[in-house]
Amino acid sequence: MTLEEFKKWFMKFDTNNDGRISGAELREAIRSKGFGFSAWWKSIVALHQADKDRNGYIDEFEIENLVTFAQKVLGIKITTW
Repeated sequence: MTLEEFKKWFMKFDTNNDGRISGAELREAIRSKGFGFSAWWKSIVALHQADKDRNGYIDEFEIENLVTFAQKVLGIKITTW
């Protein structure tokens, strides 16, 4: 998956279309990758790592912060090209 594909996939979970991902939306994205109960914990860790301005959301400027988390913890292969 390319970085752009990752961003598009991730933003599909923006259910209220506000251009950012909440903790609940993040949990659904992680759950969709096959993580059941652990999606709750992984979403908390991911939000903490990606939400640099600490407003409780991941916006378009912070989504790239999830790449390392997605690769290491979720096992998603993301390329830059």
